Amino acid sequence: MIATTTIPLEGIITFLDSMTLSTQNKRWLGEHLIEQANQEQSQIEATREHARILKGMNDAFKEVRLARDGKLQGRPLTEVLNEI
Repeated sequence: MIATTTIPLEGIITFLDSMTLSTQNKRWLGEHLIEQANQEQSQIEATREHARILKGMNDAFKEVRLARDGKLQGRPLTEVLNEI
């Protein structure tokens, strides 16, 4: 995981303005930051999807255990698996 540090965005802009950057360098920096943000967002979305799938599987296993112990009327396995 990437370590993050929070600093005021105005400070970053002030710092960048104090540097002599060409238009091409500014564009490269902007595109690089956008690419990184997109990759991080994709990772977050994938993690959320995995968590949703695991929760569904966990719920299905709990239901199977309850049905096995006679605490819940069982459902056909295909119906349980379709919820995953």
